[in-house]
Amino acid sequence: MIAGKCLLMCPKEERIRREKERRLHFLEVNKNLTGVTESSAILAVKEFVRSAAGSNLAREECLRPPLVLVTTVDYLIRLTDRCDLTWWKVYQFVDDRLQSIRQDLVIQGCEGVEAIGILEISVRFYLYALYRLRSDQHFDVKLNADQLGLCLARLLLLYKKSTSHQNEAEFMTYMLLYNIGSHDAVTKVLWTKHLRFAICQLLTVLCIVRDDATVRKGLKMNTLYLRHNFVRFFKDIKNLSPLSQCSLLIHLDDFKRTALRVLGNAYGIPNAVLPLR
Repeated sequence: MIAGKCLLMCPKEERIRREKERRLHFLEVNKNLTGVTESSAILAVKEFVRSAAGSNLAREECLRPPLVLVTTVDYLIRLTDRCDLTWWKVYQFVDDRLQSIRQDLVIQGCEGVEAIGILEISVRFYLYALYRLRSDQHFDVKLNADQLGLCLARLLLLYKKSTSHQNEAEFMTYMLLYNIGSHDAVTKVLWTKHLRFAICQLLTVLCIVRDDATVRKGLKMNTLYLRHNFVRFFKDIKNLSPLSQCSLLIHLDDFKRTALRVLGNAYGIPNAVLPLR
């Protein structure tokens, strides 16, 4: 098992190399007394590097132990509160550095409470980004969704390996809502009228069985969606937590189109004009 030995947010070797190559991010530098921009050991954060032939990402002196990674994540999240920068620029920096942190976790095989905490913060960050950057032309929803999906999948895997965790219900709900009406191949195969009714009945039972109110809300939203009860669905969105609402943002346009299609079928009139108010 590899154990990291770097006690800084960015290994000194990398910081010096990127300074020579002029690849330091503006959030990683400061000005000295003479006004010259220089790198800062307390501001630089290890960047994400994809594995390639001939590269060794598992060097102990370049890997940060779990406690350093937790401190680094806390620093990155504090950057999101800055008001002197556009949130898009902060997002780019934090997104890249969070990927680097998860990479260090995987290389070291970290699966403890530190890894779970880091993944939970990452999921919340990407969910909030869906809302905060929803109208930003530079924001790539697909790339953000990819990172969110990776974090959720890894987090739920670690939950299964641990006995219990106080935030498991919260993130199980995010998973239910973010993947509502999943478009993966299995769901597409099962998406028939008869099996859809069976799934609705199963979700109804699960709503009763599960003890956590938050998870029940997520299951209920899935039930309403599967039953095409869009009137109640859009009313109940208001009762969800802010991040749970963010989990549904990526699907709202599809929901609205489906709701209009259902109304069209209900009217039974081809090319029917439906009131939008």
